[in-house]
Amino acid sequence: MALQRGSLVPEIFLNSDDYEITRLELERLSRGEVSQRVKDHIETRAASAEAIRSGQIAYLKDWPHVKRQLSDISSEEFPPWLEGELQSQAAREHLAGHIGEYFPEATVEESIEWAQALLRSPVGRVSKSIVRRTLYYNWRCAHRESVGRDVYFDSNHILNANYADVYATKESKQANKRSTQDYF
Repeated sequence: MALQRGSLVPEIFLNSDDYEITRLELERLSRGEVSQRVKDHIETRAASAEAIRSGQIAYLKDWPHVKRQLSDISSEEFPPWLEGELQSQAAREHLAGHIGEYFPEATVEESIEWAQALLRSPVGRVSKSIVRRTLYYNWRCAHRESVGRDVYFDSNHILNANYADVYATKESKQANKRSTQDYF
């Protein structure tokens, strides 16, 4: 892996096996067929989103000083604060958590090293956006005292629509969010 060799440009193309799996799944989706593999993935993502939502609300309740810090950041101050936070250890650790979900064999140290490389890389835009999305989500939760059930899903839709070559959803309203790049 390029990140293990210290390169700032990660290998971004699928190997032939992964390419074939992706091609077959996309072919099925184009026919309106959803495989068990895709259903399982969607179910896992939905459970993860709900855990993130409820966890964030509980976290801010248990850590009022963090909530206060986030609440003190106005919407005008948010964009520059967000860019500064991308350089933080917390940003690297958050992205490392995502990496760990996809590469469970990686150690925590490796995941943090890879996260740091992705956040520094000129091609790591989606990695930066994942962190930006989380920071926005935290900030929004602190300001509104809650988070709607669909906010995490909607932010995933925005990320996918902006960065993925293929984006599928059955939610017709998501087509209008393609150009929404305020924070991501």
